[in-house]
Amino acid sequence: MNGWLAVKDCPDLPDSPWLCAVVWTEESNESDSSATLIDLANSPVLQHVVHLDMAGYPLGSGGAVIALATSKHLENLSSLDLTFSEMGDEGGIAIANSRGFRKLITLELVSCSIGARGARAIARSKYLTHLRWLSLRQNRIGPKGAKAIAESPTFAKLETLNIGECDLGEEGAVAIATSKTLTGLAALDLSHTPLSDKAVHAIANSPTLGNLTGLYLDYCDIGEGGAAAIANSPKLQNLSLLFLGNNPIGGAGAIALASTTTLTNLETLDLSDAHLGGTEIRVILTSPAFASLTTLGLSFNYVSDEMGMLLAKARVLKNLEFVDLRNCGTSDTVIAAILQSKKLTQLQQLLVLECDLDEESCRKLLERFAEKLDVDRDTGPHYPHDPLDMFGEPFA
Repeated sequence: MNGWLAVKDCPDLPDSPWLCAVVWTEESNESDSSATLIDLANSPVLQHVVHLDMAGYPLGSGGAVIALATSKHLENLSSLDLTFSEMGDEGGIAIANSRGFRKLITLELVSCSIGARGARAIARSKYLTHLRWLSLRQNRIGPKGAKAIAESPTFAKLETLNIGECDLGEEGAVAIATSKTLTGLAALDLSHTPLSDKAVHAIANSPTLGNLTGLYLDYCDIGEGGAAAIANSPKLQNLSLLFLGNNPIGGAGAIALASTTTLTNLETLDLSDAHLGGTEIRVILTSPAFASLTTLGLSFNYVSDEMGMLLAKARVLKNLEFVDLRNCGTSDTVIAAILQSKKLTQLQQLLVLECDLDEESCRKLLERFAEKLDVDRDTGPHYPHDPLDMFGEPFA
């Protein structure tokens, strides 16, 4: 067998000698699945499993997670996804104390009801020292949990850290930014974390985060001053992907970003719902700093016909492959100009959900992006996938 196996109607699963990857499906019967999991955890066949995905299965903090954590047959496991497992702090502690997870490279614990105590245990684990990818998203680890992560020698090799929606507060965000051990981070997600100016400045001036290539700061209450701090950062020059969507960065923030001399390696920039007007969009579309952009998100900002035509003619954006204009009031005139643009010749995807387009524009879009688009008569052309996936979300 080659690939991933879904645990569904597979009573002989624990006895299979061919397992290398297991995906636990949400459709599985919970009581039967618990018994199957315990059998699997106790089976020597588990030694062949490299990837174990149990996202969506409510393990809880009892027998199932304990059985998994204490299994003696996990020596080859490198990837573990327990998203939505409801394990709580006790489950987090069990994971942290498991010798079987000593070869883990990827650990996803999204929305597992883990608090500061569980986060501290994971950060202090003697066995998770090979982790490169850690997601604790949507767990209330708070400032104490963030501080434990920031101070942890266990995470010296960590490259990707997702602690968005974790109630970090200013203290927790500053702790991450000033960490002396997280120097290898290439991707950091702090989205849905209200950030004070102090916290944003700490991130922008962090000597620890100099290797970041991806920074996710959506829904962080970042205003004009915070955007300017990021734009003028002497430490974030390696960023190729920057998400600042759903922040009120406004005019001064947009102008600061467009005037940056350090963020010149950006390939993806998301400014969705960033309170931008015509002047701000103009400076973004004409900034030589963004000549390397392949992905640009402007959704939920009003893009007038004038600005839409400017986008179609923008010389500095000739490398664009994906443009998000959802809920931008995009007109048929702008769509026609973009499709006929002699500058946007690399364009592969155009997202225009919730735009009032006529049938001719829909037809032209479908002709151009036949493999990418789906059409709804009420909302116009749109992509059938989560828009965030279009941005190459590394934590998906």
